[in-house]
Amino acid sequence: MAMVGTLVHEAGHILVAEGLGYPATLHYGWMNHAPAPERHAVWILLGGPGMNMGIGTLGALLLAVWVRRGRQRLWVGAMAFLATLFWSRQLFNAVMWTAAGAGTAQGDEVRLAALLGVNLGAFLVPTGVVATGFCGWACVGLVGWRRSPGLAVGGVMGSLLGFAGWYGWLGPVVLP
Repeated sequence: MAMVGTLVHEAGHILVAEGLGYPATLHYGWMNHAPAPERHAVWILLGGPGMNMGIGTLGALLLAVWVRRGRQRLWVGAMAFLATLFWSRQLFNAVMWTAAGAGTAQGDEVRLAALLGVNLGAFLVPTGVVATGFCGWACVGLVGWRRSPGLAVGGVMGSLLGFAGWYGWLGPVVLP
């Protein structure tokens, strides 16, 4: 899912860039686009996180419907659960910013804050809080408290291994 999440995130940037008329190319962990004025650069930057949060929200809605309908068709619940976890990027970024300090932060939110002249926390705190709610609800509220620690540890380990595998090995081979 780390690979899928990364590619979907970058596709969000590309969709906005090309929709605004700026040709774009996809790489394994980033995208490039033709130079754009600041007002368009903001929208292009928002495209990636917006895609993650949009898919995560859609996943949560589908997960709620799945639970309400009696948890039929396990594959539907699993796919909705994984889609909900697209919010985890915002949670990860907020935790890293809090733990490591603002000076070490990287990514779209850092560039957005700089372009808009606002504190980085203006993006990371609210989206981190919402992400905590979505991811926590999906893990604890739907899976059950007794199973949640294993799911959380497995999810974190899988994400880290997927991230390392995609960025350290497979991504540069598939999309240099």
